[in-house]
Amino acid sequence: MKKITIPVVLLLGVSLFSVGFTADPQQKVGKKDKHPPVDWSVSCVDCHTSQTPKAVEEWSASKHGVVGVGCFICHGDGEVEFYRKPSGAQCVACHSAQEVNFAKLPVKTCFGCHAGHTLKFHR
Repeated sequence: MKKITIPVVLLLGVSLFSVGFTADPQQKVGKKDKHPPVDWSVSCVDCHTSQTPKAVEEWSASKHGVVGVGCFICHGDGEVEFYRKPSGAQCVACHSAQEVNFAKLPVKTCFGCHAGHTLKFHR
């Protein structure tokens, strides 16, 4: 029994180890959350002013827009990480004092109460 167990465990270990090198780094970017190719000579705001003007207008008037919190903070870099609709997990990086236990609430993310780009409380 021991002669079979060691090779099986080794084979399983090597297989799991190799998956880390062959896994697609874009895996966290879902098909719906695939950002179109980006022209890095144009800023997010410049492109989105024509593509999604209402979102840019809402963001610009919000506290995040006024202090210059960039799109990538919530939406990712557009290449490796992109979140069309951020989960709210990024919010805690800056707003840890406001972190809540969603298990006790009827909403599941920050955006259950705060509108996406305006971030106004209680939609």
